[in-house]
Amino acid sequence: VELIKQHLPLMQDAVVWLMRSQNETTVKDLAQRETLRQQTLTELQTRIEAETKKKEVIQDVLFTKYVWQ
Repeated sequence: VELIKQHLPLMQDAVVWLMRSQNETTVKDLAQRETLRQQTLTELQTRIEAETKKKEVIQDVLFTKYVWQ
């Protein structure tokens, strides 16, 4: 948990970058949301591994709410 807290800005940047490139259809479609979740997991794992040189720090990603504005 401490490792994640230390690198929280890096992870927030990754999530914001991915979410900003999505459109309404992606967020509303269940299958596309799952794809987005997988992309987010992969991006977070890649960034945290590059920063810490440790694998499998992040095991999964859970989105509890999707809001389109």
